[in-house]
Amino acid sequence: MATDFSKPHYVALVLTMDEQAQLQNGNKKNRNLHQSYYHRLKKQNSVLFYGNTLNDTGLYIILQVSSDEHLTEIIDNDPLLKTAAMEIVSITPFFTCI
Repeated sequence: MATDFSKPHYVALVLTMDEQAQLQNGNKKNRNLHQSYYHRLKKQNSVLFYGNTLNDTGLYIILQVSSDEHLTEIIDNDPLLKTAAMEIVSITPFFTCI
């Protein structure tokens, strides 16, 4: 049976920073925009968790989305993904059991 991701669900999103982008000072503005973007989404209850991975090589974000279209909108509007300073390592949709 196929899972219907057109309904509300959660997504684990793992991002990593491009090595060249880490070295560029001009990228600080985009990082600030990126953080502000996810803070706004948190206020809208779309972000449940946001933080660095333990090895500090990327970000781990747990999202609550209404559909895959909602997820696509979030990804498409991420300031660091738009500039290719960050890239997506994995996207894992899931439903909760408990």
